Amino acid sequence: MKYLLSIFLLIIMSNTASSNIKTDLSINYDDRASSEEENKYFNELLERAENDNPYAQNLLGNYYQSPESPKRDLEQAAFWYNKSAENGNSNAAMSLGQLYSAGILDEEKKCEMAVYWYGKATEKYENPIAWANIAWQLVTCDNSAFRDAKKAFEIMQNYGDYTDNVAGTIDTMAAIYAELGKFKKAIILQETAIILLEKHGNEKRIKSHKYRLELYKKNKTFSGFAHENPEDFIE
Repeated sequence: MKYLLSIFLLIIMSNTASSNIKTDLSINYDDRASSEEENKYFNELLERAENDNPYAQNLLGNYYQSPESPKRDLEQAAFWYNKSAENGNSNAAMSLGQLYSAGILDEEKKCEMAVYWYGKATEKYENPIAWANIAWQLVTCDNSAFRDAKKAFEIMQNYGDYTDNVAGTIDTMAAIYAELGKFKKAIILQETAIILLEKHGNEKRIKSHKYRLELYKKNKTFSGFAHENPEDFIE
């Protein structure tokens, strides 16, 4: 819902090493920007993050990334995601990979860094979405020297079955088949992905999927950013 963001604040009791979620704050940002309550909770979250708590660091990254936040700052979001990911938080690694994938942080090394952080997101547990994102980078990176469709296909064979009915997974497989020169297969898959998206009325994603479909119909591959506008990806 517009202007709403639920921030789960991790409060660590001062007399114990354990951490507990103390409250769930959901406030209209229009009212919240000058609110003493908002400032209090933000400062508490910042204090926990500065004390090297990975969960608070990830939440602070979420806070700075949200398009509805009065303090939105993608560089600060990346800074705290990095801190959290280095402390072992898989969700933060995933978010950092997305920012690199969008070209928000380092256009020149975006593919390499996106794959690196998506890989970090799989270290503690198998994350099929992170693996699918790695495959996407390997098959669509605009640096042709980085692309590896065979490796991407192998990844999807190993992990793609977890998300077989997800449009994004099918979109990735279509891109892989196109890169391998199997355009008929790519077209069928891309059309399937579009049908799934149309059920949910996601116009922005439908537009980007249809663009790729037209490329495959012309026996062309796709490279570059998945969406027309990076802001669509990171919001």
